[in-house]
Amino acid sequence: MAKRKIGNILWLALECAKSDRQSLVDAYSGNTAEPAVRQALADVKAFEALQVRLFGTSKSKLLAMIDNMAPVSVLKMLHDDFEAG
Repeated sequence: MAKRKIGNILWLALECAKSDRQSLVDAYSGNTAEPAVRQALADVKAFEALQVRLFGTSKSKLLAMIDNMAPVSVLKMLHDDFEAG
């Protein structure tokens, strides 16, 4: 097995940490009256700020690509496919 690069390990660790904190927020249904939720949201924000500082973004390549996609109607896709074939 090839060794992982330090940057890849740090990215994965930060993604796991964000997911863990977001799970806590979800468990409390996002109730910001709870101190644990406020702290978890602050942690997520801090992890994302660190990702931006270290990597220039807080989004994976896949999420960035998804953000840049234009919505397309399923009916239009089916219509275009029908006319093409």
